[in-house]
Amino acid sequence: LFITCPFEAHHTQPSNPTSTVYYPAHTGGYANGAFVCQHAHCRNRTQIEFRQGVGYTEEELPPPGIEEMDVNMFGVPTTEHTPTDDMIISRLATTKELTTDKANGARIVKYYGK
Repeated sequence: LFITCPFEAHHTQPSNPTSTVYYPAHTGGYANGAFVCQHAHCRNRTQIEFRQGVGYTEEELPPPGIEEMDVNMFGVPTTEHTPTDDMIISRLATTKELTTDKANGARIVKYYGK
């Protein structure tokens, strides 16, 4: 989904309609939903920063320190991936974060308007 970057006001170059993308989970090579902005200013931003930028509440964010981790099938946080994708359970599924397409769509509409 092409979106307007929540940090567009800080970009040093003009944006175009395809500069920032939100990839729903299991699309674009991302196991979890992911925000990708092509501007240099956003290159080092974390997914948590993007989520906060589009209106995720504190309760919906993953616990501190596991932003880029996965949780294995036993519920243990890990940075190592198991041999098969079906043995990896997203860390997002174990937090209070609502990661359904419907919930993410609602956040995008809330942030950008109808």
